[in-house]
Amino acid sequence: MRLRFLLLLLLLLSLVAQQPTYAQATDAEIRKLTSDYERALKEKDIAALDRFWADDYTFINNRGMLLTKAERMQNVKSGATEVPEIEQTEAKVRTFGNTVLVTGRLRLKAKYSGKESSGEYRYSALWVDRNGRWQIAAHQLTPIQQ
Repeated sequence: MRLRFLLLLLLLLSLVAQQPTYAQATDAEIRKLTSDYERALKEKDIAALDRFWADDYTFINNRGMLLTKAERMQNVKSGATEVPEIEQTEAKVRTFGNTVLVTGRLRLKAKYSGKESSGEYRYSALWVDRNGRWQIAAHQLTPIQQ
């Protein structure tokens, strides 16, 4: 009886060890979503951006301005925001339950709120799982001083 219990326990442990953890699955999923998001921003895909940005989304741009989802959407629609080139490096994905924090470095060719904003930045993006769909709740950019 004891041997059967130990064998069953070992079998269960081996099955659990073979399953990817939530954090591992989320890391790959968020990296793909981030790539899809960058493509939508470059292409000014309003419908996709509307899905990516949570209704309570906030963006702190490179000049410290706090913008809502509605303001960002209007900026993209009007052409005041343009991001034709994005190069992301040093991305680190950290999972906290149904929340993921992505931090890293960006090189952008961009215009935010009508102002030239090309350069290098540190950034953070906060993704939240809302009813099985990942959305961005907040973004923040900080210029890297050369």
